[in-house]
Amino acid sequence: MQAITVTIDPAAIYDGYNKTLADLILEECSRKILEDFHRDEALNDLRKRVQQIRDEQIVQAIQPTIDEAISAALQPTDAFGQAKGDPKTLREVIIERAVDYLKKPIQGASYGKASTVVEKFIEEAVTNAVARDLKTAFEEGHAQIREAIKVKGAEVLEQVLVQMAKERG
Repeated sequence: MQAITVTIDPAAIYDGYNKTLADLILEECSRKILEDFHRDEALNDLRKRVQQIRDEQIVQAIQPTIDEAISAALQPTDAFGQAKGDPKTLREVIIERAVDYLKKPIQGASYGKASTVVEKFIEEAVTNAVARDLKTAFEEGHAQIREAIKVKGAEVLEQVLVQMAKERG
């Protein structure tokens, strides 16, 4: 931690203000802490901006290489390095693997349940959306019922009080 140096101008102590030495020390300490805080904050902002510019430059520099690698044809081979099938771009390989993954059967899937990864994903998404919507509908209905009970309860209470007043009076 950096030491804080506090400088007090003796002339400022007797410049006609109703301030004690403690007040002046407190003001100077506060000013110094705020000054350091703003400097540190500015340095952090500058550091973040430099890192952002660096990251943008890196992406800009390697983007052509990535684009070339994705569109370049690759020759699939077998375990012995022999050509197998037609050459494919990395994009085609990625799409093929993604489709294979989504169509992959789920181990232990029972009848009536999702049998592939994509079916399971869709089933879970639909279930979550329906559950969320039902919860919202129930909460709204519950609030409406509660309000209706308050209103009707107040009406009944009013009728009972009027009836009691008539019977007494």
